[in-house]
Amino acid sequence: MDIAYICIFTSNFDESVVFYRDVLGLEEDFSRSEENFHAIKAGTTYIGIERNGTRKDGEKTKAENAVLIQFKASSIDELKNLTKNLEAKGVRMLKTMVE
Repeated sequence: MDIAYICIFTSNFDESVVFYRDVLGLEEDFSRSEENFHAIKAGTTYIGIERNGTRKDGEKTKAENAVLIQFKASSIDELKNLTKNLEAKGVRMLKTMVE
């Protein structure tokens, strides 16, 4: 079984689209995107980005952010490189598993 769709409600719609599309380099599906919704393709899974999420500085509670997406690395070195690349692109890490 594959996951077909994950929906993320965001308080900063434009910034979220930029993050998934430009920072992570995922493909935007323009045929499914509109003013208040963007479909981003991550392999065979679509990530839907929609407006009206909860805004908060720092880590959100599960009630405020019920979706958790984790990325997979094949080694500690790959994870370190992924972390460095994201930080170089301005992504603020709340927690890391890498020193």
